[in-house]
Amino acid sequence: MNQPSRSSTMMISEGLAFAIPMVLGVYWLIYSSNTSIAIALLRPCTMGASFLLALMWFRAPMTRVEKGLVSVLALLVAGLLVPSITATDTMRALQEWIKLILLSSVSLMLCRPLRNVRTASALGAGLILASAVLAAQITYVYIRHMGPVMPTYRTVRILKGMAEQEGIALNMVSFDCVFTCLCGMSLLRRNKLLWCHFAAVVAIATMLTGSRAQAGTLTVCVLVLLVVLALRSQRMIVRVAGAGLGAAASIGAAVFIAITPFKQMSAFTEGRWDLWWVAWQKFTERPLLGFGYVSWRDDLVSRLPGAYALTSGIAKWVAGGYHNQYMTALAEQGLLGFLVLMCFCGFLLKSSWRLAFPGKRTDRTGLLIFFMCLFLLLRANLEMSGLFAYAQEPGDYLAYIFVAIVVSRVSMQDDLARSFRLQREWYFRAVRSRQKNGVPANANASASNR
Repeated sequence: MNQPSRSSTMMISEGLAFAIPMVLGVYWLIYSSNTSIAIALLRPCTMGASFLLALMWFRAPMTRVEKGLVSVLALLVAGLLVPSITATDTMRALQEWIKLILLSSVSLMLCRPLRNVRTASALGAGLILASAVLAAQITYVYIRHMGPVMPTYRTVRILKGMAEQEGIALNMVSFDCVFTCLCGMSLLRRNKLLWCHFAAVVAIATMLTGSRAQAGTLTVCVLVLLVVLALRSQRMIVRVAGAGLGAAASIGAAVFIAITPFKQMSAFTEGRWDLWWVAWQKFTERPLLGFGYVSWRDDLVSRLPGAYALTSGIAKWVAGGYHNQYMTALAEQGLLGFLVLMCFCGFLLKSSWRLAFPGKRTDRTGLLIFFMCLFLLLRANLEMSGLFAYAQEPGDYLAYIFVAIVVSRVSMQDDLARSFRLQREWYFRAVRSRQKNGVPANANASASNR
């Protein structure tokens, strides 16, 4: 892979890579004091640094997985153009569609720079520091509002409401904090100190924010990962246990959803069940192309079912659409948009699987990346920030930075495999050449022994 030759150029590359997560890390700090400045700085700074990195590394050869990313992103953009044109508000939908193009370009621009070890390490260090900044902000908000008291479910729920009135979305900050740390750990050599930092970040992001989404999603991801590892085990009893655990969890979840009344499901999901119900109803009305981007703003509140306090609270503080990226895709983009989104998910999941399970062995870094992929895709059932959001928050950029991390790691894996293959071919070609000239294949070894 071609690399910048000057040390100053490499330092610039590292500085740009380090700056990207710092912009994402301080976003919520600026947002709480001046929303307009935070929004105005996020996209230009992130995309500007990514563009400069892409210019510095544009001579690097494009790998097969990068070509696959270009293809799947082109399919995604083209597939979502049609529902945007036929949307109930075409101009609004096209604006969101353009934002998706800009956001997806971040992945393409960062794939090649992250194949360089020093640049990737700088990005990883910046991500870890950004997660510490976010954790410190969560801690500060909690102490400022609640004081130095032990967090309980009641206190953090009160805190969440108070923070929302100030414009601080603790659900979003919590996800950004955890996922930023995970992204940084996937790029750095992990040690006890880094694992302790991760444990502290998860504890702060889950215990001090009143959000059960992170803890619940992490738990489900661990369960899925255990089932996958059990199914890949060489011992029959472990595979059977893994299959039984997966089947029991799936059947139990299906039965719970089937027998739980609507109002109790709404309470259990903190009102999300109402939002998903509206999304499904709108999908059934326009199943092929949907209503277009951000169409939830038109009639979501008026369509909410029920007449209880939780529904009125949702109507008052509604934000983030249907709080489910898949249901949002069905309601806003229809089956066409949903299918292209699933193609993107399949590409990301397949690439992460390749990193976690290269051949018959298991790679630890790849396993962490596969876990992160599960976390990102499963959390999409509960919140909007991520791969299929509206390209306007740090969590959206983090998701596409993660895509670049996955693609760059697969490219490095392919480069290493190609290097071994070329060395092996060179060796056998040299052996055949010596044999053709009458020289023993082990002549060099015999001479060195003498």
